[in-house]
Amino acid sequence: MIRTWKAEVVCFQETKKEREIANKVKEIWGSRWADYVQLEASGTRGGIVIMWDKRRWDGEVSSVGAYSVSCCFSGKNLDLKWHLTGIYALNDRAEREETWWELGAVRGLFTGPWVLCEDFNTVRYPSENLPCNRISRATELSEFIEDMELMDLDLAGGEFTWRRGDRLHSSKARQVSDL
Repeated sequence: MIRTWKAEVVCFQETKKEREIANKVKEIWGSRWADYVQLEASGTRGGIVIMWDKRRWDGEVSSVGAYSVSCCFSGKNLDLKWHLTGIYALNDRAEREETWWELGAVRGLFTGPWVLCEDFNTVRYPSENLPCNRISRATELSEFIEDMELMDLDLAGGEFTWRRGDRLHSSKARQVSDL
C-alpha cells in the first residue's frame, strides 16, 4: 500500500511491537529512506509506529505519552509544517478518559495543522458499530472532537475497518480544522 499510494508518511497502531524495529521499518518501507518513531507496545497491547520518507519530510518527535506519540513534520521542498499524533487507547472507559486528557495536553504544545491517526477503541455514533439497533447519539468521542476543534474525515476504502465475531467496527482519521 505504501508503494501503491506513494505514501510519504504512515502511522500504524496496535503494532504489538516492543524493542528496536529498524529492520522491520526498512522491510515495510522498501528503501533506506525511511525514518520512524515508535511508542512500544505494553505486552500484547498497543504500540504505535510513525514512518516517513526522510527525502521529503524532516520529522521530529514532539511528544511521547502513555497512549500517543506526536511528530512535527516540515517539508523539505515545500513551506509546510504540520503535526501528526498516533493514538492507541485501551479498551477501558477510565483509561480512555486519560487518553482524552493526554491529547488535550499534546494539543497545547503546538499550533497549526494537526492530524490524528487514532484507535480510540470506541465509536462516535452507535451506527458506526454493527449490528446497530439503537438510535444514533453522540458519545464521549464526539465531545472530544468538538472540544479539540477537529474535523471528522470520511473513511476511505470501506465503511468498516475491522471485525470481531459478527460485529463490524469503524475507525476514521481525525484532523484539526484550523488548516
